[in-house]
Amino acid sequence: MPGSVLLVDDDPNLTNSIRRSIGGQFEFLIAHSAKDAMRTVQSEPIDVIVSDEYMPGGNGTELLKWTAKEFPDIVRIVLTGRPDVSVATRAINYGSAFRFLTKPCDASHLVKAIEEGLKYKKKRGDLQARLDGAMRQLEEAENKRNCIEREAGRLKTEIERLHSTEPSTSDDAVRKLEFFAQMTHEVRTPLTAILGYTKMLIAQGLGSEAENSLQAVQRGGDHLLTIVNDILDFSKIDSGMMRIERVECSLGELLSDVVALMKLKAAERNNRLELSIESDLPEMIYTDPTRLRQIVLNLVGNAVKFTTRGKVLISASSGRADQFGERKLFLRVSDTGIGMTETQLSRLFKPFSQATNSTAREYGGSGLGLVIARRLAQMLGGDIEATSKLNQGSVFTASLSVGSSSLAERAPTEKPAVSPVAGTEQVRLDGLRVLLAEDSPDIRRLIAKLLTSAGANVQFAEDGQRAVQLAMKSHKAGEVFDLILMDMQMPKMNGIEAATHLRMNGYVGTILALSAGDKTDDFLAAGCDGYLTKPIDFENFIKRVAEYRACNYRKSLITLDQVFGAFDRPQNQLS
Repeated sequence: MPGSVLLVDDDPNLTNSIRRSIGGQFEFLIAHSAKDAMRTVQSEPIDVIVSDEYMPGGNGTELLKWTAKEFPDIVRIVLTGRPDVSVATRAINYGSAFRFLTKPCDASHLVKAIEEGLKYKKKRGDLQARLDGAMRQLEEAENKRNCIEREAGRLKTEIERLHSTEPSTSDDAVRKLEFFAQMTHEVRTPLTAILGYTKMLIAQGLGSEAENSLQAVQRGGDHLLTIVNDILDFSKIDSGMMRIERVECSLGELLSDVVALMKLKAAERNNRLELSIESDLPEMIYTDPTRLRQIVLNLVGNAVKFTTRGKVLISASSGRADQFGERKLFLRVSDTGIGMTETQLSRLFKPFSQATNSTAREYGGSGLGLVIARRLAQMLGGDIEATSKLNQGSVFTASLSVGSSSLAERAPTEKPAVSPVAGTEQVRLDGLRVLLAEDSPDIRRLIAKLLTSAGANVQFAEDGQRAVQLAMKSHKAGEVFDLILMDMQMPKMNGIEAATHLRMNGYVGTILALSAGDKTDDFLAAGCDGYLTKPIDFENFIKRVAEYRACNYRKSLITLDQVFGAFDRPQNQLS
């Protein structure tokens, strides 16, 4: 192991002897005093100093201390000829010397000490290099951290700036949604009169020719209602304002309701509508029942529309629970209808798109139903996929997250809601006192006709302010109305304001919101017990009013689909 060694001793004979003995193994430089050694160290690269402990004109220990301070990489070895080695020992302890040897010094011992010193220097150099590298990495990491912190600060500032402008964007979205809701109200309100009076005239049996004409009017109104509802739902989803409310619900009941609602429409096209539920399917699932029902109605309605003299099958199954106990529900709607090509399939879930232009002309629709269904499925933690063969039929599969597998062992929650009522022809409302708050004279006359024909007594209020006056008057007299039907959009005081005012003043009677809009959460928050939707449907309206009459549980809620599912949602969700 070659190395440069500075031998420092005031005895020339000793230095020459050492150089003759081991000079071939190392490169030796000689100094006879501490001053000479200092000059050599400053001018030559030295690996090891071997220095006498005591020399005239300069102490060897002081030389080593100086070297340790000025040139710490040089390995320092002490030679001493005195029997008291305490000074040399202290030098080692203080860190200014690596080894010490006594005179006379055996050449092999000196060689070993120098070699160990050189190994020590190399190892120390390697460790120092690694330390320097680590320090450089640490410095680089620190610089990167500082850069990241600066970038994070910049991004935070940018986010805060964006947030400061967000209200205007949010306001635009709200205004857009309110515009659609207002337009929906403006369309649904006259549709209520058109469809309601049309059904009333059909029921009067005016003859086949008149009945055919009236049914054409009704079909046109139904189709217009479908488009209005599709546009409103799509606009809510597209603007991110469609809310999902997950609760426990019975899947079997939900699917049975869908079959009951769609069976008549399937029969009109000479189709068989069947339901198949796997035996191991959980009875209770955790999802948004309204949106799930809307998805299934969309898929079934689409299948019925494109199938004639065939079969539509709804099948339900569940996957195994994952490691977190979460289950997947698979709902398949298959049909034997006209089917689609691969090209048509690729356009299936695009807004305002149908398979072909001829399909749109022949079957109608807004081209939004399947888009809405798929986006709702995605909001419920799943998706919808489709397969199809031209002239053979199609299969739509919705996969949805439905909560923990522990729900499978739970019985359906007993609903304290409305009591079931028999068919419409058996329903009577004799003696029922109803306050109808509605600003449209045509709608007032239509609803009053329905109620009074079933035996109810109806009193009118043309705006929310008048409704509050009449309701509070009955409340103070101890003759609370059995039911208030409260339109939500009226002059002077709207329905939400009127319901809120009544509840704040202690009114405890049943209030049902009557609306052509879609702000159901606002209705319930205002104190309404439930809500009915326009257009009015003969087959369900009296039945649901009777159910509320029979129910003493004030907070039982009738959802949009429960109230007018057979009339409203099947048509308004088809593609």
